[in-house]
Amino acid sequence: MHGDLNKFWVDEDKQGIFRRPRRTGGNGPWSGLWFSMRAQKIPPYINAKSGLVVMIRDPSALPIDRGMMVAKGTSGYIKVWGDKVIPTKRLIRVKPEKRHCLYPNEKTYLGRGYLRSNCLFNCYQRFMFHDCKCVPSFYYFHYEKDLPYPECNVEGLVCLAEHSLSFINIVARDKNLSSNLRCNCPGDCHSQKYQSNIVVLNETSRADQITIDVFFHRSTCFLYETDLVFDFMNALVGYGGVCGLFLGASLISAVEFINFMTFRLYDYWLNRRSRNKIIQRFIH
Repeated sequence: MHGDLNKFWVDEDKQGIFRRPRRTGGNGPWSGLWFSMRAQKIPPYINAKSGLVVMIRDPSALPIDRGMMVAKGTSGYIKVWGDKVIPTKRLIRVKPEKRHCLYPNEKTYLGRGYLRSNCLFNCYQRFMFHDCKCVPSFYYFHYEKDLPYPECNVEGLVCLAEHSLSFINIVARDKNLSSNLRCNCPGDCHSQKYQSNIVVLNETSRADQITIDVFFHRSTCFLYETDLVFDFMNALVGYGGVCGLFLGASLISAVEFINFMTFRLYDYWLNRRSRNKIIQRFIH
């Protein structure tokens, strides 16, 4: 969790000076990011609310949600907690089409590793370009160097406003489109999910001031581990258990059955053949 990018911890060693954002290791009020700012004035002919939009997400995730709106003249706090999902080593060996999830190193979007939110972000870009032949740069200004689509002018922004309703559910919309526009976004095999809740306390001393305290709700998070429910060994053990329960069979019984149907029958056929030859010689 870090706020002002101009405030860094400075580490110095033989290789040089390294700057990294300040982070927190605690939880509770005043342990994370606290900031106070003034809201910008909005001209009267623009139909918009003056305030601040706060977006809390994984640092490697591209922004696709609308965030939390904090109106001017208010103060409050935002509690953050998260759940982490990690896979086992056995899951890595499974093909992506069978495990229905991807690892961050299996695909990249705008220089970021795979996350479902990054995949949906790419879908939004493709649909914007499909409908209006451009992408608004003011929303994706952090990734200007990687933008593969042209920047929207005034006509493009008007076009996006006219098609805004079609962007609400792009996953359902792409069913009737060509394959290169479909959003095939499986889940995340390895991810850190953040959830947040905003609480508005009271009004600030100034009408245009906003004061927010962002902190972790607790010092721990839930860790979920994904694993294979049934692999080959479990299937073999389960099959053997069912056969033993209902048929009274076991692995030894299966080996004996195979031995009887192959080697024993072949041995019986050889003995019978040699016996017939002896009888024929005795008759002659």
